[in-house]
Amino acid sequence: MRHALFFLLLILASCSEKATDSEKSESDEILFSFFAAGHTYGNPMHHQYGLYPPFVMQFDQLNADNKLAFGVFTGDIVAKPTLAYWDSAFIDIDELQMPIHITPGNHDRGFEFEKRNLEYYYAFEKEQCLFISLSPTNWNIEGEQLAFLDSCLTNLPTDYKHVFLFVHELIWWSPDGEYSEIKINYEPHYPGSTNYWSDIHPKLSNLSVPVSIIAGDVGCRTDVSPFSFHSKDNITFLSSGMGSGTHDNYLRVDINVNYQVKYNIVGFGTENNSNILLN
Repeated sequence: MRHALFFLLLILASCSEKATDSEKSESDEILFSFFAAGHTYGNPMHHQYGLYPPFVMQFDQLNADNKLAFGVFTGDIVAKPTLAYWDSAFIDIDELQMPIHITPGNHDRGFEFEKRNLEYYYAFEKEQCLFISLSPTNWNIEGEQLAFLDSCLTNLPTDYKHVFLFVHELIWWSPDGEYSEIKINYEPHYPGSTNYWSDIHPKLSNLSVPVSIIAGDVGCRTDVSPFSFHSKDNITFLSSGMGSGTHDNYLRVDINVNYQVKYNIVGFGTENNSNILLN
C-alpha cells in the first residue's frame, strides 16, 4: 500500500507542475537530452537473451528523437555475464543510433564485461556538463574509484553547470533510512551500510553546481518501486527501471539553453503509458 501511495503521489505532484504551451518561452528550448535505462534485461523470473523486448520496442521512438544526444544503461544489462548474454545484448544495443554508455550492475561485472573493453568507471563531458559513471564495490565507492571521483570534482571547470553521476545501486538508500519508502529490486543485496553519506555526499553537496545521481536498480517486479525522485541540498536522487510489465519505464533528461534540467519518466508498461514530469 505504501508503495502504491508513493507512486500515486509522484504522479499527482508532477501533473500539477506541468507548464502549458502558453507558459513556455524561448528559455525552454532544449539544448540536448539523454535517456537513462535501468535493469534492461527485464524480469528476473522470465528473462531472455537480448534486452527486455518491450524496451527494444521503444527504439524506433528513441532513434527518431533528434534531441537525444546519448543514452546510459544504468546496470543489469544482462541476466548473466556470459558470452551469449552479452553478444545478444549488443545485437540490440547496436540498433540504437546514438552513443550508448554503460554503467555496470551486479549482473554485468566479470570477465566478459572486461573483455569487451568496457570500463567500470569513467567520465565524459558535454555542453558544460560533467557525466561520471561509477561501479561501486558492494555499494561503496572506494579505492581507485573514490580517487577518480575526487579528481573529477576537484578539476571541475568553473564554468560548468551540472554534474550527473550514474550508478546501478541506490547507494544513498538503506532499509531504515530517510528514503526507505523506495522498494529496491532485491533488498538482501543491500550490504548493511554504504559510505555514501559519510564520504560521497559531503563532496557533492559542497559543489557550487547542481548534482543528479541516477540509479537503475528498481522496477523489475510489480512489488518494487518503478522509479524514485527526491532532492536534498543541491542533489537530486533518481532511479528508474523495467521488468515488471506494468510500470516499465526509462528516464529522459532534458537540459535547456539556460541549463535548467527536467526529468521525465517515460512509461511503456501496461499501466504507465504516458510521460510523467518529475519536477
